[in-house]
Amino acid sequence: MKGKRYLILTILLVALFLAAMMPVAAEEPPLLTYVGSVQVTYKAARQYVLTGKVSIVDELGEPIGRALVIAKWTLPDGTTKTQIALTSPTGLAKFSLEVPRTTSGDVTLCVVDALKLHTDFVPGANDCGSVTLP
Repeated sequence: MKGKRYLILTILLVALFLAAMMPVAAEEPPLLTYVGSVQVTYKAARQYVLTGKVSIVDELGEPIGRALVIAKWTLPDGTTKTQIALTSPTGLAKFSLEVPRTTSGDVTLCVVDALKLHTDFVPGANDCGSVTLP
């Protein structure tokens, strides 16, 4: 009986040793994501209605759907407003902001981050867009 236990224990130890020596599959590197474009427009109504459209793409230029995009509006007086939006399957996130008609000057929308599992956002030169209110 002791011989069987010894043999089973030896087999288990050898199996554990061999399992520890086997190469572990490396994790795939995260997919890099970028801002493809930022477009800012406005419509004049009782207030200015600002609209920002942001596209998020991967390193091949393919759209990244269902990414959480964090963007910050900067108004002419320096105040900021942060918003979040989810990209569509085509990689497009839409932002909207209303400001008084008395506002004039440059309004900027900048992408702060784009979050999605197994991706890394790479900030770049295309991360902001602006429009000038009369």
